Amino acid sequence: MAVTKADARDGALLDGRRTQKRIRQLLGEGFTKTQLARRLGYRTHALQIKFERVTVRNAWRVEKLYRELTT
Repeated sequence: MAVTKADARDGALLDGRRTQKRIRQLLGEGFTKTQLARRLGYRTHALQIKFERVTVRNAWRVEKLYRELTT
């Protein structure tokens, strides 16, 4: 994931397609949305990410989780 210096703030918004792809891949591996939400540190059991634009923080969380679960 290429992030410029200007994008590096946690709240900056990125295109969410890569994050959406990673979530779909994990769901395809058999993980539930509830499991993913818990592993991502969300307070609720629901995985609710608007994929049009995601924060840098959420993109990095999903990418890290993806790498942990698939390698």
